[in-house]
Amino acid sequence: MDKSICAAVSLAIVWVCCVPVGGVSAAGEKVEAAASAKPEFKTGRIIRKVVSRGDPEQSYALYLPSKYDPKKKWPILYGFSPGARGVNPVYLFQPAAEKYGWIVVGSNNSRNGPWQPIAAAIAAILKDTEARLSIDRSRRYTTGFSGGARVGFHVALANKFAGTVPVGAGLPNRRGKLEFGKLKVFSICGRNDFNHAELLRLERRLNSAGVRNRMATFEGGHQWPKRDLCGAALRYMELLWQLEREKPEKPEKPEKPEKPDRAPVARLLEAELSDAEKLLGTKGQLMRAHGRLKELAELCDDGRFKKRLGEVEASAGFRKEQALAERVREIRKRLEEVKDPEKRFARSVKLYREFIAGNAGSEAAFNLEVMLRASGRQMAASGAILMQRKDYRRAEVYLRRARIFAPGNSSLAYNLACALARNGKKDEALAALADSVRLGFKDFNHIRNDADLASLRDDPRYRKLLGLKKQDAGAKGPPVGKAQLPAPGEGGEAEDRAVPLP
Repeated sequence: MDKSICAAVSLAIVWVCCVPVGGVSAAGEKVEAAASAKPEFKTGRIIRKVVSRGDPEQSYALYLPSKYDPKKKWPILYGFSPGARGVNPVYLFQPAAEKYGWIVVGSNNSRNGPWQPIAAAIAAILKDTEARLSIDRSRRYTTGFSGGARVGFHVALANKFAGTVPVGAGLPNRRGKLEFGKLKVFSICGRNDFNHAELLRLERRLNSAGVRNRMATFEGGHQWPKRDLCGAALRYMELLWQLEREKPEKPEKPEKPEKPDRAPVARLLEAELSDAEKLLGTKGQLMRAHGRLKELAELCDDGRFKKRLGEVEASAGFRKEQALAERVREIRKRLEEVKDPEKRFARSVKLYREFIAGNAGSEAAFNLEVMLRASGRQMAASGAILMQRKDYRRAEVYLRRARIFAPGNSSLAYNLACALARNGKKDEALAALADSVRLGFKDFNHIRNDADLASLRDDPRYRKLLGLKKQDAGAKGPPVGKAQLPAPGEGGEAEDRAVPLP
């Protein structure tokens, strides 16, 4: 089997179990920050390494806003990197943290891999920051990239945080029903990110669960976004908090309520409107801009959002996107009528590709294209993994599907030939092998020595394909090196290093 195709498929997954790391604190004890007159750390600058008091092996990067005063309570953002680079989230969120008055910390120990070291890093960073910083416990948030996004989501759920900002990945890999509570979510990913489809599915799931959330994309792949988009995420969380503060509470004794300061909210709304206008002017973002305007119109009584929303809904572009979305729903209903799963799968790819080709440039077509790309990568990766596990029957199913997406890929054709040979389907295996050679798979030494193809070696068609004489068909060459699957989170760590550091 040729597993080199898997090197292009990054499995940025952290297997996060659902053991809570906090109650009142990471250690289950009540921890209050010492209200000293002077901050323990310098403010207004990024500190790359703060060593935990409880465990000198644990540390984190830290940013305290210039106006930080330990006598007050401050919102905090905990960041998790797939490569234990705590300074990355701190650097990226620093401008917004300074602007809105947030603390930002980033674990220098949490990284993709086994759960126990991750849990230890989480416990250490929560306990140490709660003991040494003045934190508003009602305003705790997380962020993270790739596998770190899953860690951040887990921490936010387990500790009932106010919100999370997952980048390039979504939910932790845990079974059972998730209780989102009052969690707010601002998800971010590159438009070419291999996890883009996952975050689109997360958005639909959060909407169905009634979770306040927003999704933003940027031009790029599986990587951290730029500082301005990180700032937009903090601004969103800040706006939601400010609006919640304005909700009138019923006092025990009737008294004249204080008139709230509307200036901070007004500034936030002005920035939100500006961003919505930019989205409206961005190709393929009309419906996302519409969703943002609709949310803002529901959240506040600012008439500008309602007016702009009405103008968008009256536009020809919006009506066209609505019609296209309805067509996609109709295609899905037609596909449900196809009973055979393999025929239904092939039919769905065909119909969706036709839809994409006929509606290029539309948001509906782009989102379908994202889903198809993700499905193709998943089929190829799953097929390779199942071959490694010697589950040849299921591997054949996935590899057949993968070839529907990439019929010209020689490695996929070769892997399918291996699965078919293992399943005793000699004629089909030889046809797929011939196809792989025709498409450019020329590693004949690999073919001669691959145990997956042992059942084909006595067939004259096999010998003809390789140009072998009968006595040479089983000739041994140098050992065939099997390409290894990337380690969990490998792609995430590579892009994690790309963040410009201060």
